[in-house]
Amino acid sequence: MRRTFILLAAAAFAAVAASSAGAGSSVGITIRHAMHGCHVWSVAGATYTASQTVQVAAGTSFVFKNNDVMPHTIVQLAGPKVALRAPKLGRVGAHMAIILKTPGVYRFKTIAGEDYPGMELKTVGEDSVLRLKVIVR
Repeated sequence: MRRTFILLAAAAFAAVAASSAGAGSSVGITIRHAMHGCHVWSVAGATYTASQTVQVAAGTSFVFKNNDVMPHTIVQLAGPKVALRAPKLGRVGAHMAIILKTPGVYRFKTIAGEDYPGMELKTVGEDSVLRLKVIVR
């Protein structure tokens, strides 16, 4: 019971930290395999889901890390233009960083590739499209 409480408290703290990150803060986003929907991502260690929304202060950096069994390419859909350097996370452990300096609403998604050879895993249902909404104040 105590262990469950500690884990829930840690998850709640991570979610609050992600949703109120201050200027100069860094927020980690991790992509991983999921049995249902093929892949999901987590912001700052919070719950893994296909769609995420986070509020941060201008100047917050995001580090995307791919721990999935397939490559992902980060694509910006809306918001002030961001330079996406090396947006293809083409291997396990690949990462990319961006800094969101301008207030506004940013939207990102990933385009998933094929499973890496030898890492094919069974999944249930259609593959998820990973979507991220970032509100920068």
